[in-house]
This record gives sequence, structure tokens and C-alpha cells, in this order.
Amino acid sequence: MKKNRGNSHPFARILVILLFAVLLLACAYWLLCLSRPGLRARLQAKSESSIRVATININAFRYLKTPEDASEYLLSLAGENDIDVMFLQEYYQSKWFSDEDFRALMAQEYDYVITDGEQAVISRYPILDYELTTFPSSSNTFLTAHMEFNGEPVTMISVHLQTTGFNAVDDEAKTSLALGYVLKANEEVRSSQATALRSVIDASEYPVIVAGDFNSVPYSKVYRLVKKNTLKDTYLEKGKGKGATYRMLQDILRIDYVLHDNSFSCIDCVICEDYISDHRMVISTLEKK
Repeated sequence: MKKNRGNSHPFARILVILLFAVLLLACAYWLLCLSRPGLRARLQAKSESSIRVATININAFRYLKTPEDASEYLLSLAGENDIDVMFLQEYYQSKWFSDEDFRALMAQEYDYVITDGEQAVISRYPILDYELTTFPSSSNTFLTAHMEFNGEPVTMISVHLQTTGFNAVDDEAKTSLALGYVLKANEEVRSSQATALRSVIDASEYPVIVAGDFNSVPYSKVYRLVKKNTLKDTYLEKGKGKGATYRMLQDILRIDYVLHDNSFSCIDCVICEDYISDHRMVISTLEKK
């Protein structure tokens, strides 16, 4: 007698559906968030009404021989790309290369240099005032600067949200449920930080540019909390080619951003390949409307 095989086990069907859904989500993430059609974007010539902004998590200048070498390379990179304003997160001074040394080096090309905590801002335009805010129960910060651009104030915010925590977990824990708890806890911290940051954005009387390391991928809860429906992502607007900004974890994460409100239009956005950190620099040119 032939055995009646019947239908396949319901669990097997559910597993296939789940795997298919994960594959679809992965493809959607790649197409929508990480790889824009066409060749890599090229920076265009600036106009008098445009400002070129760059952001990078510099990771304490660890990736070149010395902090001085890294700072000199950073300055040359800024010159080659005609950058007007640079935001650095995880800025770090050492006893061999102090804040004063860094500011003196940057002053060769930039009139305004701020270093405060883990943040640094280097600008060709006058910085009218600034405030460093440390998130509650965290070492992470955001720096709000009011900058004069073409005679008008602009609110510029450099932000570094809570790290994902993957690298801080030991190898054994990465194969256990402990990793899930760590990642979930850090996501909750970032969500709280994003809400606090959003309140500052909403309170600004001036045009707003937000740049920095969100430690969150596009369309995550954190990204959506910061961006809402008032800010635009320059990579989604004008970026081309692969958009990964974090070199580790198989080089698939875009977690660094330049966002702007409707006072600006994006001219171009480039993800810089120069190896100066484990993060890639994001460079965007914005035109004041």
C-alpha cells in the first residue's frame, strides 16, 4: 500500500514564507537604501548660494599612523573636495596632538574651528554660537551650531547616537540570545536620543542641516524619528552607486547621513572612499533656495 503523504508540515511552509520575506526585505534594503542606480556621483562646481557639507565618524584618528597624520590627511581631503563645513564625531585629542594643535592645523584653511567633547566642527563660515548636548545616561552627544551663511543664520547639528554594541559583545555572546538583548537595549536608547534630537530640530527658527553617525540603517525607527517628513536624505536624493558608510560587518551598512530641510535643495552627494576611518565620509552640496 502507498503511504498517504498528505500536505507538507505547516511549520515548513511557514519557514519558507519567512525566508522569502527576509530575502525580499534584504533586496528592498539594497535597492532603496544602499545602492542608487548609475555610476558614482561626482561633485559639481559650487555656486554662491550653495554650501558643501561633510560628515565622518573619525574614530579617534586611529586608522592612520598618528592623529597628526590623520588630521593632515583630513585637511587635504577637505581641500580636494572644496568642503565648506566638516562635522567630526568621535573626535579625540591625544597628549601628542592636542586640541590646540588640531585647531592650528585646520586654521591653515578654515577660519572657524570648534572642538568640544567628542565633536568637532570646521567651517569657512562664521559660527555665531554653539551648544554641546550630552544625552542622558550616555557618553553620546550632539552639537548644535548657528552658522552664518550668506548673511543668514543656519542651524547645523552634528550628531552621534548610541553605538549598536555589536563589537562590544564578546565572540561567545554573539552566538547567544545575549546579543539580541544588547542590540535591542541599544536601539531603545537610540530611539530616546532621536526623540530628544528631534525636539531641537522642531524648535529651530532657522533652516536646518543635520549630519552625523546615527548607528541606524535607513527606514529604521531611529532614522524615521529624526527625519520624519521635514528632512530629506541627500544620498537618496542625489547619491549614486554603493552607499555603505560603515566598512565593518561585511560593508553593508549605511548609518551616516546628511539631512536637510526644505530651505535647501540637494545638488550632489558622494560617499568618499578614502581610508581615514572605519566610517566613510559623506559629502553633500546643498543649494539655498
